[in-house]
Amino acid sequence: MSYTVGLDFGTHQTKVCIEDASNPSQKNYEFVEFTDLTGKSTVLFPSIVQINQDNTVSYGFINENLCKTASANIPEPILTLPEKPVLVLPEKPEMLLIPQKSKKKPDLKGLSIKEQFMLKKQYEIEEENWKNRCKEIEISNTKFLEEWNDECLAIENDYNYDCDEYQTACNIAKEKYNQAYSTWQNNNKPQKQIFRYFKLATFTNQNWNHTIKPEIISCWYLAFVLFTIREKIGSDFFTQMGVPYSILKHESDKQKQIAYKLLIGANKLVDYYGKFELFLQANVEELFNNTILTEFKEDDLNFYGLNILPEAFAGLSSITLQGKLSQGMHLLTDIGGGTTDIAFFTITSDKLPDVHAVLSIPKGLNYIFEEYIKSSKKQPLE
Repeated sequence: MSYTVGLDFGTHQTKVCIEDASNPSQKNYEFVEFTDLTGKSTVLFPSIVQINQDNTVSYGFINENLCKTASANIPEPILTLPEKPVLVLPEKPEMLLIPQKSKKKPDLKGLSIKEQFMLKKQYEIEEENWKNRCKEIEISNTKFLEEWNDECLAIENDYNYDCDEYQTACNIAKEKYNQAYSTWQNNNKPQKQIFRYFKLATFTNQNWNHTIKPEIISCWYLAFVLFTIREKIGSDFFTQMGVPYSILKHESDKQKQIAYKLLIGANKLVDYYGKFELFLQANVEELFNNTILTEFKEDDLNFYGLNILPEAFAGLSSITLQGKLSQGMHLLTDIGGGTTDIAFFTITSDKLPDVHAVLSIPKGLNYIFEEYIKSSKKQPLE
């Protein structure tokens, strides 16, 4: 392959540089030019995708008058309240019954004095025992009732506390629901099917409020770019594309895998349609059916000639090749629209860079502007 394509897939715009090494001793470099709707040429291709009213798709330069409008079909939020506390009191204890007097006062008529004394004495003893038993029962009943009242009071206090907590939780849930419902109403309004920041959403956890996944949009967009390149230099070229790079290896590996899937999927779309016009005439449903973003093999990378590099390498290479940096350690920071790319390296005695680390932070100019807007809204008007 005598051509190497440097593909700078950006959050806001994309740039493509072609290295022509047909003559290895004198390589030529050229930026791919894209034509906007007015016929002017530019090397900055906007990272925008639009679904048109006829269900075809436009890329980069769009005519909003032809844009399709559709609801986002976001599920309506549901108000979920905590379970309401229930007051459950223990049953009132059964009271011990007061025993009846066993005997009435004895009839003393016709009895001797001794018999009367004995019978009266026996009655008094039995009555005293009965009174004592009644007193014991009353004390026990009073104790049972007090314990029951104390238990009920403790349960009622816990219940009242739970009710206060329940009401607080309900108020918080309702407030969150009202905010979510308001956001849902705003986001679910019929919107123009114009997609931006799909690259950022593909490689980071950026919020994405569209039914079409950002990876799909990115694949279609890259297919358009590849068609443009093939029209200029044919299909025999090697492609290098930069991606955001995490300092964590498993994250950076994941980002590389995503990038390879996008490029292979885009190349397969180009192969499937063959002609640029047929690709541009395809409707959304057809593009969906023909977009393949699955696991790939090493043979796919070799077949299409693909290589993924950290985005920070692109800026690093262009600066160090000029030989203007002094010997020693350097830190390169590239603040883009969606990410900030950082490279830590040393310029050696032979003027070549020894790269120690590269990483991408998923916050760029977009984040700065959003935070500025938020802080401006909080400022009181004078």
